[in-house]
Amino acid sequence: MASQAQPQPRRIGPDFLRFGVFKLEQICINTEDNHTGWRDLSQERVKELVDAFLRGEFGMSCSCEVQLLEAQSSDGKNLVDDGLATVNALLQCKEVWKSDPDSTPCGNAWPISLIDIFKGGLMVKEV
Repeated sequence: MASQAQPQPRRIGPDFLRFGVFKLEQICINTEDNHTGWRDLSQERVKELVDAFLRGEFGMSCSCEVQLLEAQSSDGKNLVDDGLATVNALLQCKEVWKSDPDSTPCGNAWPISLIDIFKGGLMVKEV
């Protein structure tokens, strides 16, 4: 009995994946043009993340899996594939940090992981 060739699985997802650091301001958070994010932005989720990040949970119990497309918006910002709420939350936290870089609203020191993102950028996956 001759064996038949097994069909090759169809590849789903990106052929090439790389990591990069992007300033938060370089990331498009505009959902009006429907070119970013898998779903509508949940302001409730953004608030949950802001609260968690301000408690120092960024990178601990709150993971950061932001994924950007290689495409850009009309204003030259990188489009979000996944992680739109995270980027929005980080931008809100950055505004709070700018107003008081010494301590969070609850009086704690800013987590170094957030300060690094505010100053240097966010490590993301590019697909």
